[in-house]
Amino acid sequence: TQSVVEQKLFKEKKLTRHDLGREAFIEQVWIWRKIHGDRIFEQLKRLGASLHWKELFFTMDEPRSKAVTNAFIRLFEDGIVYRDTRFVNWCCALETAISDIEVDYQTIDKPMFLKLPRRDKGVEFGVLHEFAYLVADDLGNHQELIVATTRIETMLGDVAVASLHGRTIIHPFSKKRLPIVCDPILVDKEFGTGAVKVTPGHDPNDYKCARRHDLPIINILNKNGTFNENCGVSEFTNKDRFEVREQIINRLSELGLYRGKTNNPMRVALCSRTGDIIEPLLQPQWYIQCKEMADKALRAAEKGDIIFKPSYHIEEWNRWLENIQDWCISRQLWWGHSIPVYQLIFSNNIKNKVENDIWIAASSKVDAEERVKQYMRQNNIPLDTQYSLKQGNYPTSVIETGFDILFFWVARMTMLCTYFTGKPPFNEILLHAMVRDSQGRKMSKSLGNVIDPLNVIDGITLEKMQEALSESNLATHEIERSAALLSKEYPNGIEANGADALRFTLVSSTHQFDLLNHKTSIELSTSVVAFDVPDNLLSLVDRYILSRLAHTVSRCERGFNDRELYEATDAIRKFIWEDLCDVYLEFSKPVLYNNKIEVNDLRQKITLRVLELCLDSSLRLLHPFMPFISEELWQHLCLLSQTKSHPESIMLARYPKSKDYIIFRDEKIEQDMQTVLQVIHASRSLRQRNHVALGNKLPFLIWSDKDDLLSSQGPIYKYLDDISSFIGASSIEIIDGRDGNDNESLLKNSVASSITPNLKIHLPMKTISEFRKKSGGPTGLVSKEEQIKKLIQKLEKINNDIESLNELQRKSEYIEKVPNVAKEKDR
Repeated sequence: TQSVVEQKLFKEKKLTRHDLGREAFIEQVWIWRKIHGDRIFEQLKRLGASLHWKELFFTMDEPRSKAVTNAFIRLFEDGIVYRDTRFVNWCCALETAISDIEVDYQTIDKPMFLKLPRRDKGVEFGVLHEFAYLVADDLGNHQELIVATTRIETMLGDVAVASLHGRTIIHPFSKKRLPIVCDPILVDKEFGTGAVKVTPGHDPNDYKCARRHDLPIINILNKNGTFNENCGVSEFTNKDRFEVREQIINRLSELGLYRGKTNNPMRVALCSRTGDIIEPLLQPQWYIQCKEMADKALRAAEKGDIIFKPSYHIEEWNRWLENIQDWCISRQLWWGHSIPVYQLIFSNNIKNKVENDIWIAASSKVDAEERVKQYMRQNNIPLDTQYSLKQGNYPTSVIETGFDILFFWVARMTMLCTYFTGKPPFNEILLHAMVRDSQGRKMSKSLGNVIDPLNVIDGITLEKMQEALSESNLATHEIERSAALLSKEYPNGIEANGADALRFTLVSSTHQFDLLNHKTSIELSTSVVAFDVPDNLLSLVDRYILSRLAHTVSRCERGFNDRELYEATDAIRKFIWEDLCDVYLEFSKPVLYNNKIEVNDLRQKITLRVLELCLDSSLRLLHPFMPFISEELWQHLCLLSQTKSHPESIMLARYPKSKDYIIFRDEKIEQDMQTVLQVIHASRSLRQRNHVALGNKLPFLIWSDKDDLLSSQGPIYKYLDDISSFIGASSIEIIDGRDGNDNESLLKNSVASSITPNLKIHLPMKTISEFRKKSGGPTGLVSKEEQIKKLIQKLEKINNDIESLNELQRKSEYIEKVPNVAKEKDR
């Protein structure tokens, strides 16, 4: 937040936060937060997020700030929080330490110039500079030691060279004598020149070398990335490090000590907030001891007190916590919770008697003064560091977030909350996938690839999207790059899709989850399913759709309980689209729109009642995913309903539960209906292939050699009238193939559609030819050779698909991470 506001200030007014001063700058941040915080609320409301808006709070408000202060004081008094000087990721643009998660890495394969914040010229990376140190020799011999470095400007902080032991070298600028140390840990003979400059104030490995050899540790940089007086060259003091880089190369060249540069592939660390180069700096910071807290979080997961969805994320949890490092919690920002500590400053005559700095944790300066009376009655000076600790309502049952912050956010919350309360803050961690752009990158303001959900809901032109970029805080070159990306990705802008479509699509895309058996109940109200039609009055298709509805309710309930929400959306989509619309509505049209049937006909009433139950249940199932259109349609349905009483809103209606619908489930009915549907589809396929419209009655033959299909209680005989009606048959002859007859006459004299090896539909060729003569169409039939050619092509495609799936199934990622339901479909 501070970074964005600073960039905005500089872009609009050419002011820094130091120009404004702390108080005025914080006022600017609050203004920005009000504008953009409200934008987030607008997005959530337009997306239909059902939230407890009365419990709205901001992490910087007074109650949360007080909680942070109290937490810090307790951790400090328990000895869990401590202050230490270590290497941190330092952003010179922000002038603060940042966390590992805020560092981006860019791989550079060849020399290139990077654009950095507030810098007109690019800075070259991907090269290795070589220069010579003269070896000190009292006898006047000229000997030199060549070193190689990617950061030649840090040579101002060199305190030694690791190579030939027992000699000294002369620094070309300060003229100081620096030791040559023998350090096989630091020196890699295969890299560079085999001699390594040692800059312990600016490199963690050099720091360790300095500790091993008792070398001085010098910091040559100010917090803003300029050189301080320790650099040893007055003309470089207070100049930017990259500006001085060029001057150092020039000076070394003048002295005859620069040996040129070579290509050097490298990985550059960048601040994700500003894009500036990260400097490793030794800085005093506040840390939390994590080992004991991490062990408790590991045990909680091991015992099942915390479960993960998808379950494989526990491996990442264990990996982080088993290798935990102490957590740096301080930031040198103006925006944030001030660390509630005060340092005792002693007068000179007492200072020598005090071995270590003394810090007091207190909720206020008055409180601090009370706490230091036992030491001295002195004024106390607060640190200018900040502390950020996220807060939430506690305890909760589940946390839902992106998998990328499992450690940086969820694990740390678990450690701290367990420390304070003795139990985890939640017992379930639900992790969703990441929304990425077409290149697989996470959405990032600095990349300009973030899509506002309101633009997906309402639609937006390409011009408006590019206009918003120009009003952002991005640098000019980033705006140009992002504008070009938008032109490529959205040449016609984004069409209006509405909130429901966006919600449903996102939830349907969460296929990363695996199936677990953890159950929780979903209770929204106490009403039950009201359906008063006797079973003996229901037709096959009635019982079929009610059974499919029961199955759908069961899948949705399981999807919610197992946190496999895509299972629920998939079940609802298939039921509404494939079962209700494609099957039941088609079967219902003759009943509902047949002019020969009276309006009050019992069959019509039953059909309408079944339709009402299916629509009502479907809308209630759909409501959590598509709240707006489901509410609108449900209100209309209530006006037309045959039942009297309804809740005021679908939100207050009971979410369908499988126990209320289980009475409708009949797998035998579904199997029978599938057989009927297969016969219907196969017959229509025969008509289509032979160009015979449905309005023309044809004599069909159904061949089978299976007992259950030929039984008088089997689906073919039992529902023969339904089949005849829907396939437009003038007659249906059922042929018993159980006698072993290979039906040569059938094959020679009819065209066939094979449903299974045990069930086939035939049409006499003679009938087709006669029909074509009447209609004036071609009388010839598709040749056997042509049909076989098409079948071979189809077979080849199927074999290719199978081979692709086999290859996919052999991959370890597939075995470990693909949900069981997807594996079953592939199998």
